[in-house]
Amino acid sequence: VPLVYVSSIADASGDGSSWQKAFHSVNAAIQSTSGAIDIWVREGYYPELVSLRSGVALYGGFSGTESPSNYDLRNPVGRTTKVDRFLVWNVEGVILDGFVLSGGIDASELDDHLSMAGFIDCRTATLICQNCRIIKNGYTPHCQEVLYNPYEGWKWECWSDKGGGIFLSDTTGIFANCVIDGNEAYYGGG
Repeated sequence: VPLVYVSSIADASGDGSSWQKAFHSVNAAIQSTSGAIDIWVREGYYPELVSLRSGVALYGGFSGTESPSNYDLRNPVGRTTKVDRFLVWNVEGVILDGFVLSGGIDASELDDHLSMAGFIDCRTATLICQNCRIIKNGYTPHCQEVLYNPYEGWKWECWSDKGGGIFLSDTTGIFANCVIDGNEAYYGGG
């Protein structure tokens, strides 16, 4: 399985072949190949909506000096690697390990087709999520009056109302050694 590197302080022209030539964004690393891939992400903030595909394994918590021979120097708790949001739709074999999702983008800021989204949004997928902190995420509901019934009054339609921290639908998910706390959504948030 190929290994590529991502660093928020890297030059945008990197090819991901080393920490010195790291990709600048997680999405660029994912798009660099169509097959299975391991992606090591240096500590830092990545303000992007990351759309995952089958066979992607993402690992955060690196200082930017580790190599395959000293992977154990990685520290996902001490080296915060924050991404705004992950979409995991119709994929298999995805691993998220060592990321923080806290106060990221608000589902109400997204298109309607993303309206029932948590900050990890899994639909018809298999996902292993470990060593992650999914804390203090929320949303702002979008509601509008859509129909007036003289007997019942206005009927409201709301979207972006489910899954504050994590939204799972038709998904097999394994969450290990994760902190999931303080997430809110109108119809439930984990």
